[in-house]
Amino acid sequence: MDMKQYVQIDSLTKGINNKSTLSGIHMTINQGEIIGLFGRNGSGKSTLMSILFGVTRADNICLIHNGKIILNRNNFHKIFSHLPQFNYLPQNVTVRTLIWLVVKKKNI
Repeated sequence: MDMKQYVQIDSLTKGINNKSTLSGIHMTINQGEIIGLFGRNGSGKSTLMSILFGVTRADNICLIHNGKIILNRNNFHKIFSHLPQFNYLPQNVTVRTLIWLVVKKKNI
């Protein structure tokens, strides 16, 4: 039996400058689902994504993948991916230069 995978975010909280930005966030995302985040400016959409992709640290979060708690956040990117709204790569850098920078950083 082929069971669909899922990621569950539970009890996520984040405060910035002594103000609660995200509080008690709970969501389950099933394999193959496309999720859209909508909200007013400053409502925490970017903060949520930054937390999920390891850019920002949550005050509290429990991540579950197929019923197992994820303790090593470094492996989360293998499970969960996103498509950013804007291209964040420099416009004046060639693909060759970007590859060279990655290879150099990893000492390959």
